[in-house]
Amino acid sequence: MALPVMVYLLGISPVQSTVYSLFTVGTVSALGALNYIRNGRVNLKSVITFAVPSFITVYITRRLIVPEIPPVVWEADNFQITRETAVMLLFAVLMMAAAVFMIRSRETDRSDADKGTVGMSRTLLIAAEGAGVGMLTGILGAGGGFLIIPSLVLLSKLTMKEAVGTSLTIIAINSLTGFIGDIHAGQYIDWLFLLSFTGIAMAGIFVGSYFSGLISEQKLKNYSAGIHMKIEQIYTGCLAQGSYYIHSKGEGVVIDPLREVTPYLERAKADNVRIKYIFETHFHADFVSGHVTLAEKTGAQIVYGPGATPAFKAHTSKDGEIFKVGDITFKLLHTPGHTMESSVFLLSDEQGREHAVFTGDTLFLGDVGRPDLAQKGAELTQEDLASYLYDSLRKKIMPLPDSVIVYPAHGAGSACGKNMMKETYDTLGNQKK
Repeated sequence: MALPVMVYLLGISPVQSTVYSLFTVGTVSALGALNYIRNGRVNLKSVITFAVPSFITVYITRRLIVPEIPPVVWEADNFQITRETAVMLLFAVLMMAAAVFMIRSRETDRSDADKGTVGMSRTLLIAAEGAGVGMLTGILGAGGGFLIIPSLVLLSKLTMKEAVGTSLTIIAINSLTGFIGDIHAGQYIDWLFLLSFTGIAMAGIFVGSYFSGLISEQKLKNYSAGIHMKIEQIYTGCLAQGSYYIHSKGEGVVIDPLREVTPYLERAKADNVRIKYIFETHFHADFVSGHVTLAEKTGAQIVYGPGATPAFKAHTSKDGEIFKVGDITFKLLHTPGHTMESSVFLLSDEQGREHAVFTGDTLFLGDVGRPDLAQKGAELTQEDLASYLYDSLRKKIMPLPDSVIVYPAHGAGSACGKNMMKETYDTLGNQKK
């Protein structure tokens, strides 16, 4: 946002501001990218695919095209659009288009078969967008992160933090290349002002980096896409068990609640939320659920998957049943195997995008649910349950988009699996690898 700050707050002409913006954005992005590079969160392949066509078009635009833009771009009668006005109008249009793209773009289903057939097409799309972003960067002096990040997430299938680190690297290359083009074109540079302004911006990077470590990838995705919902994982270390509190527009759900329900009640009161549903992914054998108590205190409906026969008031769902909570929806997917009523809950955001899946004991990070715990009650062999579990994973969970975030009921240290990862959530794409 260096361009509008320089134009509207500091009174610098839009064209000159694009020159200074390139240096500031490039330098600050390079500094920000260093931390991501050290942490291995920069995808070199994506940098090359996106940046090479991008910095070529940036340099050509700044060196050859921008100097040739006439002072008056369009004129009719007593009305004219100057070069400076055209730059700011284009910037405004670009920001509006970026906002619409971030909000309305829908993730597509990428099956294993699809990956092999469209890999080259996806690479060409990334390169083409790189060239387009390069031209816009050259004209406006804007880094274009709001266009680069969605491309990296949707086309390169990077995690949100990988996309941020890779985007910063690309922006640094693009912007500094464009600035070099300006120097070669003989542009005047007020170095004292430029270095002072850039120094202040660099200080902001350190503050931003600190707070970035405190914000989960889930929240980063929500903020960037304009999604109005909250997902909170309430994790109990002694049980290595994850419970979830989610709300949207004043309505909430709790998934696999712990015995002590006070944390949910306190959160709902603070957020002015009415807990509408209590989703149970299966009958639990390793801890006592607080679902009945929570339902009594909130009036929420307890929900189980097909085949469940609870001895208390609850709703037994059909496979594929939809539950609306505020602006978001949950779809119950019946996934027998760990137990016969086991189900997962697929969350779609307010734009209809499949956003997250709460997998209970069906799928963990790095492992799958045990099929040997419910065979007596179901009068099935361990092999029978394993077969059900295999089908559930292949037919219900694997076809979901790679970008869907997996929230399991247990993590490392639980007796429910031997190979669980220490992380407590991850993208489905990473778990497929």
